[in-house]
Amino acid sequence: MVSRPSIHLSSTTVQTWMDYARQAVTLLDIHRSVVDSYVLDFFSEDLWSRLNPKWTSVLETLSPGDLASFLQQGGSIKQKKSPWPLSLLAFRGASHTFALPREAVSSVAPLLHYLRQQQQQQQAGNTTQPDNQRQPCDAERKSESERSTDEVPRDGSNGAAAKDVDESDFHGVSPVQQMSVSWGDTDSELSAAGQHKLLQHVFRRHLKPKKQHEVARLAVVAARVAHAACGGVMVDVGKFDGQLEKAVEKMAGRQGRLPPLPPGPRHAACHLHPAMDPHAFTKVPWVITEVWPDLKSRGEVCGLLGLHTCGDLAPTLLRIFTSMPACRALVSVGCCYMKLSTSREEEEEGNLGYPVSGFVRLLPGHALSYEAREMACHAIEMYATRLALGAENLKVHCYRACLEVILMRHWPHHYHAGLRSIKNAHLMDFASYAKQAVTRLDDVLVPEADLTSAQTLRNLARWKQVVVYYSLRLLLAPVVETVVLLDRLLFLYDKGA
Repeated sequence: MVSRPSIHLSSTTVQTWMDYARQAVTLLDIHRSVVDSYVLDFFSEDLWSRLNPKWTSVLETLSPGDLASFLQQGGSIKQKKSPWPLSLLAFRGASHTFALPREAVSSVAPLLHYLRQQQQQQQAGNTTQPDNQRQPCDAERKSESERSTDEVPRDGSNGAAAKDVDESDFHGVSPVQQMSVSWGDTDSELSAAGQHKLLQHVFRRHLKPKKQHEVARLAVVAARVAHAACGGVMVDVGKFDGQLEKAVEKMAGRQGRLPPLPPGPRHAACHLHPAMDPHAFTKVPWVITEVWPDLKSRGEVCGLLGLHTCGDLAPTLLRIFTSMPACRALVSVGCCYMKLSTSREEEEEGNLGYPVSGFVRLLPGHALSYEAREMACHAIEMYATRLALGAENLKVHCYRACLEVILMRHWPHHYHAGLRSIKNAHLMDFASYAKQAVTRLDDVLVPEADLTSAQTLRNLARWKQVVVYYSLRLLLAPVVETVVLLDRLLFLYDKGA
């Protein structure tokens, strides 16, 4: 399989990626009025007027399917009566150009290819590294064909769980092998009920199908990295392992026996915070003696792992990683970018969540607002799919913006209040939606006159404009995430990683 695009920072490529980051920041700064807005303010702040009239005259004529194509890189655009404004085409092109590749990876093969490249470079001794680059440990020499499926962590899902899977779904390949070689698609991974086929109920606690999917795949990635670079030792930050093990004990008591399970993780409590001295992490007793007594004799080599490292936890792990010579790998999936500290007021000790690199910190216009960082958490691919199915199921954005106008008229202290989430809101009329949405606000009783006023009806008729504005913001969301991720990579490069 052809390896997917990846970023490799070295002395010969770092300037290219710095230039890329600079241009991405510039793009966001140019369109700051859109990036820093909330769609729920569409009517209360007249956001439509902020857009170029030449853009709006084209965009509001697009069908939902055409709008979905507009969001997708390589999507075909139908030009109707007149050519599109070049500035709009440039905006779309730049938004796609300065977003890191987001292709789905259907196999673990690209990761294995990368790890083998690193091993070969180590063996050849020709890796170009900064003087302060940490030297990796000896990687496992076995080829992929020599590895057994026992190396793949199963989150306790082998045995009975594996037997529950229909082997024909995987064309004769065992489920564990299928997970480690070819990840397949949703139909082969999830059951008819939407649950992961390899995980019994007890191992799905706190996990929606999306998280089950992520955990199963990250387990494979973490195992391969651990065996290749960390002597098989991976320190996982922030799982529900304790609760899981108690649940397994109860299940054993009811059933009398359990299928064979892999060794459980060794637990320790350690409070990680942005201002902590990264070196203090290496002094925590569990690292050396209490939890893993044999780790010291092995050179204390380990890796760091975090799925959904929320807010400042991700940059905190970066700082720990760069301060621990014995930490040879970091596998971190960041989330909740809006919770990153971005100012000295938020983080008194100066250990900001963003920016963390000296380069991005000095870029003019590098600041990312809460609105921008929150936007970066949304998946443009899912929204484009929903658009392709018809924009009417996205009317809820217009409903919420209409309701905000009413709330600000009577209850300005509820500015941007968190409202009740309404399932299938697009199937309701606005009045029904509004009455249910405000049930969490004790002092709010929406007047009937406001629900059916002429202004409300005019706003509701503009729901397609709201969808277009939301789409434009979402087109920039991957660019915001790109800036955050490049900032972290440049930080690692500064530290010699």
